[in-house]
Amino acid sequence: FTADGFVNLFADLVVDQPISDSSYQKDNVGKARLIGFDGKLEYNFLKNHILYSSLAYVNGMDTESNEYLPQIPPLNGTVGLKLSFKNYLDMDLSATFYDEQNKISPNEELAKGYVYFDIAINSFPINISLFNLQVFAGVENIFDTSYRSHLSTYRGINLTEPGRNLYAKIKLAW
Repeated sequence: FTADGFVNLFADLVVDQPISDSSYQKDNVGKARLIGFDGKLEYNFLKNHILYSSLAYVNGMDTESNEYLPQIPPLNGTVGLKLSFKNYLDMDLSATFYDEQNKISPNEELAKGYVYFDIAINSFPINISLFNLQVFAGVENIFDTSYRSHLSTYRGINLTEPGRNLYAKIKLAW
């Protein structure tokens, strides 16, 4: 288990402030405060099988106007399970979540919370003469969840994030 907390005080902070649906401008906030924490937990419950999680939170305030700062992520984290099968294959199944971001600056839109699930599988390195071959495959956003990230900056186009993504990779090392 590891955890960190922080408090950052700024005397002359400059931020990107949305001024319309398609444009941002630099804005001098002046005095501001960021308070937050993050933590990670890993538990090796059986040989190479690991249960893991992470959690992070930031609160950003303009301390002169008492308004929230723009582009601050909501409470978020991941919970996952890594399984290893006889030195042949690793599998990682995870759920990533973001809470609703309702602590927003005056020109930002509320972002609803969401959860998406991923699975990744990879082989251990396979020795072939002078080379090592490794194969990777996975599915990101398994259930094709539709969501909008609060930190997305499409500059005026409020799009949802990409849906399900399938991938396969081969790594050849020598």
